Amino acid sequence: MQKIAISIFGNRVAGRLDCAELLLLAVVQDGQIKKKQIVRLLHTNPIQKINDIVGLSVNAVICGGIPEAYVSKLEANRVRVISWVRGEVDEVLDKYLKDELAPMQSQQAAGSAHTGSP
Repeated sequence: MQKIAISIFGNRVAGRLDCAELLLLAVVQDGQIKKKQIVRLLHTNPIQKINDIVGLSVNAVICGGIPEAYVSKLEANRVRVISWVRGEVDEVLDKYLKDELAPMQSQQAAGSAHTGSP
């Protein structure tokens, strides 16, 4: 079983994890979604948001942009970070389950996308 957190804005992946107010938390078992829920990140401080995500005991975070320092903190806590992802949340989650999810590159993000595991 694994827990996946996706930063969301409406029905899309939020542009930046550190600015996101909501996460979609999906529990996956045997390649199937067993449970989905929306989690509100109560803190406005980005570092505290990252601590809150770590506290959710997620295995992976799927997000748009994310500063390197926050990637390092998540990876140090054994959370896989898949960043620079764009698209509708359900589509992104489906691609993740099929192991077809790839980060989008942007001029600002070129060379700094994270898809590895710690």
